[in-house]
Amino acid sequence: MSVADASPRRPEEDNQDLSQTDRLLKKAGSVRTLLGGVQPPADLPPEDRRYYGAGWGVYPLASVIHVLFFVMFAGLGAWKLAAFNVLSVALWIVAAVLHHRGFLMVGFVVGWGEMVAHAVVATYYLGWDVGFYFYLLCPMSGVSLMRGRGVFKAFIILTSAGVYFAIYLLLRNSAPEIPVSVFLVNLFYVGNVVSAFTFLAIFANYFSGIAGQLEASLASEYERSDELLRNILPQEIAERLKDGETTIADRFEMVSVLFADISGFTELSSTVTPQQLVRMLNDVFSRIDELAARYGLEKIKTIGDAYMVAAGIPVSREDHAEAIADFALDLLELLSDFEEGSLDMRIGIHSGPVVAGVIGKSKFAYDMWGDTVNTAARMESHGVAGGIQVSKVTRDLLKHIFEFEDRGELEVKGKGRMCTYLLRGKVAD
Repeated sequence: MSVADASPRRPEEDNQDLSQTDRLLKKAGSVRTLLGGVQPPADLPPEDRRYYGAGWGVYPLASVIHVLFFVMFAGLGAWKLAAFNVLSVALWIVAAVLHHRGFLMVGFVVGWGEMVAHAVVATYYLGWDVGFYFYLLCPMSGVSLMRGRGVFKAFIILTSAGVYFAIYLLLRNSAPEIPVSVFLVNLFYVGNVVSAFTFLAIFANYFSGIAGQLEASLASEYERSDELLRNILPQEIAERLKDGETTIADRFEMVSVLFADISGFTELSSTVTPQQLVRMLNDVFSRIDELAARYGLEKIKTIGDAYMVAAGIPVSREDHAEAIADFALDLLELLSDFEEGSLDMRIGIHSGPVVAGVIGKSKFAYDMWGDTVNTAARMESHGVAGGIQVSKVTRDLLKHIFEFEDRGELEVKGKGRMCTYLLRGKVAD
């Protein structure tokens, strides 16, 4: 008869919530074994397990306390109260069995009803000063562990408070039915305060444990999402998004863009298994990622077997062309050492203005647009395997420190005739 909370929860959240519960369940293991089994009911909703675990600290303790009450009342000769506590012990055992079987609300109502009745009966017979009304605080705290059930919680809290004020108004100044000495009054008062607040301490400790787990979980999730965001976006862009910037678009007056494409990849893909193909691409691009990071370049994206990288974004830099040229030369050398043998790439570079920004809502992507990007792509597609083709703009930026081979004018799709060059290496000192 357990009622599940309507809000869905991920399995990993349930596992995080259960660690504190598991500790409480272990402490109550022997009692639970007597009641049958050591596992929560299989159909118990995950959102109810926190209250289920806390109950195994409360129900055994309540039974033990009422056994002690029976002994004390029997010793005083207060046989009506002693008999009532026999009933109380029976009710707490029933509540524990119901709780164990997953009837959480029914078990709670049985235990709550016993507390209300005990507060009224004990105060009537022994007087206000013995402090049995303190136990009314316990169900008001315990019900808060349940998820959902707003009407039920409100009923328990308001009714418990109403019973307290009724006892205060009707019994506070009435003479006790069973006169007891001042010593016993004080003894009962201290015992009731300690017992009631022990219940509250169990709830507080449980809440503290859950809060600690949630804080640790939130910190872990934040760190994980932060790391994921940094892996997807440049750090500077990620920080701007975290600061609340919703539209990120920047214009850069001069950057260098490189496209690289594995030559003969289509033919190669037909000669290897899918697993080998993916493993090879992952190996290639992982090494290129490391190389790009070494030169401080920004990887934009991969498209199939093509790789796009830029220098000068998201932070402008004066040496963008030199950095991307050094990267391109090292990239050709990098591709000569693979299990499948030497790989060739066509590489194209162009320099100029671009617009860069973040697109997407659920899957962010940092991308760039403009004629510079299109021209760099044409430099690659019209290039040669194992070569680095650059535009005249890029060549003019680098001609004093790099050597080039003039390819003359080429007919470039969408651009017309363009002067292009092959980057050969750095000028010898």
